[in-house]
Amino acid sequence: MPNHVAQALCAVCCAGALACGCSALMPERTGTISCEPARTQRVIPDGGIHCQRFSEIGVSCQETFTQAGASDIIFVVDNSGSMAVEVEGIRENLNAMARTFASSGLDYHVVMVTERGDRALAICVPQPLAGSGCSDSERFRHVNRHVESNDGPDILLRAVHEDESFRGFMREGSLRSIVFVTDDNADMSASAFLAGVAAEPLLASAVVHGVIGPSSARCPDQAAGGVEYEEMARTTGGLTIPICCDQYDRLMEVLAQDIAAQNGRYVLERPALAASIRVFFDGSGGRTAVTEGWTYNAELHAVEMDAAHRPAAGQSVVIAYTAQ
Repeated sequence: MPNHVAQALCAVCCAGALACGCSALMPERTGTISCEPARTQRVIPDGGIHCQRFSEIGVSCQETFTQAGASDIIFVVDNSGSMAVEVEGIRENLNAMARTFASSGLDYHVVMVTERGDRALAICVPQPLAGSGCSDSERFRHVNRHVESNDGPDILLRAVHEDESFRGFMREGSLRSIVFVTDDNADMSASAFLAGVAAEPLLASAVVHGVIGPSSARCPDQAAGGVEYEEMARTTGGLTIPICCDQYDRLMEVLAQDIAAQNGRYVLERPALAASIRVFFDGSGGRTAVTEGWTYNAELHAVEMDAAHRPAAGQSVVIAYTAQ
């Protein structure tokens, strides 16, 4: 996990504490648990890139990425009876998340898959992200589905096929993020869900994040550890965040910052020797070397570029490197 993410989320749950433990928990969840987000090393997919040749120190590879111009973010929120505080925490902080996206320059759409309304355990997303009276807006769609403890992944895959407004709202070529919020595990396996994501063009290549009950250190009163969600996040390079941290304003900010950074994150098919990496932009004027404004994230096998140095949407980013 990148240090800046760990440090930021420690501040979320541990402000004023002597150690990184969630001492200020939600009313229904009393106890202590580590508050750091988790992000283990990304899983290398089978097959991978066809590297061109062997060098003296490894396999020389080159990958080309098309710069995305938009990000589509999907929240799937559990409406079961144990989720009252978490549902309210998400609802209250969605507009703060949207402000973080806007301040980063991100062209974003947000989809909320959960029960819509003002009653307990449902969500009425407030303005300005949503329209008046829980309605949709230019940047927001609410897919009204009741999500139970274990069926979030199945609900999402079915909603993509069944809901025409959902399909029309997702954009071709966008970066996709899926955020599950639940205190339980999924009935659908991570491998089955990710196969469904890969087969659906509107979800393909999505990064999965989980605000969940950890499997290794239980949140008090969580229904079950989110083992399948942890595997989804591990496979796609997403974050998992303990659901029993109560400062949802900062938690959502850290999550939003990571999603916004995805627009400048180019994930390589193989781990690279950092010193070997060379970055180029391909445009109408030819190929230009990029010598500043980027770093290598070894945990994700990714080159990460800051907003000021990213190319225009549709431009090609070429990364040459020696694979380990």
